[in-house]
Amino acid sequence: MELSLRCLGSEEPQTPGHTSFLGGKPKLPADEPLPTCRRCGSVQTFFFQVAFPSGHDWAGQTLAVFQCTGCFDPENSTPIISRKLFPQLSTDYQEPGADIPEGVLEAVQLACRFPVFPTDQGVVRDDYVVKVAFVPLGFDRLADGKATAKSKVGGEPGWIWTDMAPGWYLGRPLTFLMQWQRGHLFKTVPGAPLPAIAVDPDFPNNPVELDYYELFHSYQLYFFGNDAGGSHHVMMVTQWT
Repeated sequence: MELSLRCLGSEEPQTPGHTSFLGGKPKLPADEPLPTCRRCGSVQTFFFQVAFPSGHDWAGQTLAVFQCTGCFDPENSTPIISRKLFPQLSTDYQEPGADIPEGVLEAVQLACRFPVFPTDQGVVRDDYVVKVAFVPLGFDRLADGKATAKSKVGGEPGWIWTDMAPGWYLGRPLTFLMQWQRGHLFKTVPGAPLPAIAVDPDFPNNPVELDYYELFHSYQLYFFGNDAGGSHHVMMVTQWT
């Protein structure tokens, strides 16, 4: 199963019936805490979520994507698995195809979170303050399964550089879930705070005026996962050239 994923561009308001969308209020289980940044403690910004359709390996499950926009660490701006964070690695950075040590996928999500939950358990979270404008997402048949610039779910990753698929985690392979196309700018709602990256610490009174957020520098994003041990585990891989 392989489908393209596209923004519908609709002006319709968010309703409880929407399950795949960007911005607005996330739909999470009622007892799921809103993700907070482990660097600065602020509630992370909700960017998008995808309810995997019938035919997908994770059909009936939803993947949500959060990232902190209130702080910025240039050395850890994406959840890179490095020896600096995990001294047990044999190389400076996790090699493509290599198996991942236990606990690393959850521990590396310092300023981001990728919660996975049954789609039918998601409820609109009114306790979240909206920052990104709501846009519904839709699925289409993919005319060219090898197209690399598209957002899509299922099939094989459309690498724009070289194959960087991960190995196994907790004794099971990490399989491809979806990808999000590079270059997307997430339009903010009026009054949303500027992202930390827009403020130069040397000139805090002269921020760059932006009306959008970038998700992981607008890199192309590839999501892999498994359900080892009865829990869903997600790894994100980025490419930019």
